[in-house]
Amino acid sequence: VAHEPTVRQRLLSFLADPNVVALLMLLGTLGIGIEFYHPGMIFPGAVGAFCLLLAFVAMRVVPVNVGAVLLILAGVGLLVVEGYVTTHGIAGVGGAICVVVGTLFFVDRSSPDYHFDPATFTVSPWIVWPTPVALALVFGFMAWKVAGARRAPLQLGSSGLGGAEGEALCDGGPRSGEGVVHGE
Repeated sequence: VAHEPTVRQRLLSFLADPNVVALLMLLGTLGIGIEFYHPGMIFPGAVGAFCLLLAFVAMRVVPVNVGAVLLILAGVGLLVVEGYVTTHGIAGVGGAICVVVGTLFFVDRSSPDYHFDPATFTVSPWIVWPTPVALALVFGFMAWKVAGARRAPLQLGSSGLGGAEGEALCDGGPRSGEGVVHGE
């Protein structure tokens, strides 16, 4: 008698693909990393947390090397550090290398729970190589934008008003009056 798999079994079967688990891990850490760069956006952090939760659920099905997961997390951490600390690209390159090595060793074949065909149950090279490059590019772009914003002159407060052109709304002396500068 043939039985159709339940929705739960189909979902776990989909999540049991090591490529899906690796992508969920990388997308989750990317979402959390973006939330660190732009606190309060909520959406990237929520999506990242959801992807990480799905990846952790899938790790109950797929035997995963804990060291590889730690390497991936450390790599993303180094990519985040690149945006905050001037390392001249060393942390970014180190982070990309950690992500590549962690993704290569993601599936733990030495585990006693490993009951899969080694020929078909591997992480695809199309996941291993382009993903860290894409992560490095995204974090590099964000770091470049953050560094540019830090180098720009201050736009707020009294230092942002010095030398700015505005419109006087009433006649006033040097210590009183009303005017509009920068739309305020």
